[in-house]
Amino acid sequence: MRQEEWAFALVVFSMANLWSLIQSKQYQTAIEETSRLFQETQDGGFLYGRAIAYLLNKDYTAALQDCQLLIELEKTENEPDNSYLYAGVCYWYLNQPAKTVAIWKEALDLLETREARDVQPSTLLLYAAERLNIDLLREETLNVLRMHWHEYQERLKQLSSKKLIDSDIIHENIFPWPFPIVPLLLDEINSITLQKSMDTLAIFDSFKGRHQCQADFYLALGAFRKKENIGFRVYMTRCAENFHGWFEIEYLLASWEIENNFREIV
Repeated sequence: MRQEEWAFALVVFSMANLWSLIQSKQYQTAIEETSRLFQETQDGGFLYGRAIAYLLNKDYTAALQDCQLLIELEKTENEPDNSYLYAGVCYWYLNQPAKTVAIWKEALDLLETREARDVQPSTLLLYAAERLNIDLLREETLNVLRMHWHEYQERLKQLSSKKLIDSDIIHENIFPWPFPIVPLLLDEINSITLQKSMDTLAIFDSFKGRHQCQADFYLALGAFRKKENIGFRVYMTRCAENFHGWFEIEYLLASWEIENNFREIV
């Protein structure tokens, strides 16, 4: 086995072990293990894992420090990733929502033009706008989502030679997950069509679980936007109870909602 293949195999095995530790709520052990592995490999994936373990262990400052280190590493490699989004979660947990909005806006500027899957900064900003009740941020973010939806419609026109049925409204050859969240938040599709798209796009059960976790979060957000308090709580609770999504940003935010009893943010 080549050195590169061995390194990849080590990461895969170690992340599976991390999953087991976190699933059994051995957060401190997970932190120690990821610290050791990061020292040995300098693989940023272990920093992500440690940041999440810190968050679940309620050490929000340490989690933020890991995210800030990841941001600096990714700047050096010129490959911005989700570290900005996770840092925003840390600020949210630290009761600094203005910093959450600022760094998610930075993520939007960095990521929104890369690929369709990078709609996440805008969907998270809409969550912040609604929970903080900031009208300007709400409208700005909805405009970004409308832009994504318009671009999708243009892509559909390019496929006019192919007959699409209703269940193909979100098609795997056009946009990967989580793009279907965009039309959901714009009321262009309903929860039934969203479920069809998840069933089409997710090949493995673990991916389906992760997608379901994210879908429930945005179904909760949609309910919140419509002032459907019961739906908001039910979907958020489902998201927070879905352990397939433990490293999804939406899972972490849903867990915050549960821990804080869905409190109003002022």
